[in-house]
Amino acid sequence: MSSANNLFPYFDISFEKIKDELIRKVFIGPKCNITEMDLKLFLESEGFDSEKIEITKSIATYR
Repeated sequence: MSSANNLFPYFDISFEKIKDELIRKVFIGPKCNITEMDLKLFLESEGFDSEKIEITKSIATYR
């Protein structure tokens, strides 16, 4: 990759073989406006099986 006349080395890393093990649980913060369905649709659009991922809406604050 190059930017502003500089070269930046990088490696493409594939997680396809372990993708189902990467995310097991997602907590949605109490002030987050995203719905569980929105998150499920996003996960599926990224190739994850949303049925294998536990999604929980948190009622606790971060402080």
